[in-house]
Amino acid sequence: AAGARPAQLALVHDAPASPATIALSGTGEVPQPPTADVSPVAMDFGSLAVDDTSSAQPVTITNTGDQTLDVTAIAASGDFSADAVPPYAIAPSSSVSFNVTFTPTEEGARAGQVGITSNDPAGPSTVLLSGHGVQIVPPTAQLNPVAHDFGTVTTSESGTPLVVTLTNTGDETLEVSSVGIGGTDAGDFGTNAAAAYSIEPGNAVNFNVTFPPSADGARSAALSVVSTDPNSPAVLPLSGTGD
Repeated sequence: AAGARPAQLALVHDAPASPATIALSGTGEVPQPPTADVSPVAMDFGSLAVDDTSSAQPVTITNTGDQTLDVTAIAASGDFSADAVPPYAIAPSSSVSFNVTFTPTEEGARAGQVGITSNDPAGPSTVLLSGHGVQIVPPTAQLNPVAHDFGTVTTSESGTPLVVTLTNTGDETLEVSSVGIGGTDAGDFGTNAAAAYSIEPGNAVNFNVTFPPSADGARSAALSVVSTDPNSPAVLPLSGTGD
């Protein structure tokens, strides 16, 4: 039984002082049941782009009881996943670990939990999970102006150059592989744009477009920017009249 347990040992012999006694004592303890000590009890994965997967974060189950802890199920909910593969038989003072990841499917706050089922008399253990989904805008090529008419320009003269601004309004680097002029009268327009650009989010580059018409009459073409913008190419219609 549990608690203090006194007794004595009696030694019977033929001496006058018989019997001789020795006092005995001890304390009985009841074995502690299997106990699941889970760490951490909550995890916040912070902000992550929608459909991206976070780095793995560990969860550890330690058996602080005196009997084997039998873990029969581990399941994650919401936008969270656990790589645990129960069952686990965890000896006293031993532990097992598994990883949890976060893959947001939508923007905004995302919540879930890991439920751990075992023979711990206290019932299932829970790890609360949270994170935030963020929509990442892909690289986006924005041209300014969106169209331009040079008006009437004397044949073989350039007139006033047009300054074109190419801005990356997305959240990822815009890689420009070519800037060129095409269309019906492409030869009547020119640009000093570089062959390629790498434009960080929120940044811009400027270049000029000129119109030296080779003949009289209405002339038209289009500036085309080929890039990693999913809607590439970005097009700037050009027009003018030779005189």
